[in-house]
Amino acid sequence: MNVAKLSDAELQNLMANHRRLKATDRPLYGQAAEEWNRRHGGGLNLERSIAHLRAAAGQGRFVCYGELAEANGMSWDKARYPMDTHLGMLVEHAHHRGWPLLSAMVVNKQHLTTGAMEPETLAGFTKAATELGYNVGEPAAFLRSEQARCFEWGRSLGDAAS
Repeated sequence: MNVAKLSDAELQNLMANHRRLKATDRPLYGQAAEEWNRRHGGGLNLERSIAHLRAAAGQGRFVCYGELAEANGMSWDKARYPMDTHLGMLVEHAHHRGWPLLSAMVVNKQHLTTGAMEPETLAGFTKAATELGYNVGEPAAFLRSEQARCFEWGRSLGDAAS
């Protein structure tokens, strides 16, 4: 199936069906999610964000929203609106590839040293994870676990992360 030829409604339906069947690890779901991001990413690019987060993970550091916008060649003012959708696509993209949920590393600037998330941000992150079939349990503990997985993943890539 060529997902590029599907309408937005058809893409949404395809992804919703995969989520409902807990089949988000299937290649077709990944292709649909990538196509959705190409159409609705608001200028934010998954590959650029992944490269930036991969490097940061290798360094064991968190990333703020403005830094991620800059990595995409955008100001925060332009990236602010599409950022939530972009982070959701990052979660799905990472999940589809068997990676840790990379958006766990993206926090507000004041939380760069701790990796904490604001309550509404944490709720959005854990909702996305739950929809993909993760057993979140206690949200803050799940976040810390995913952050640790991100850093471990980044370190395991060695020089490929830079």
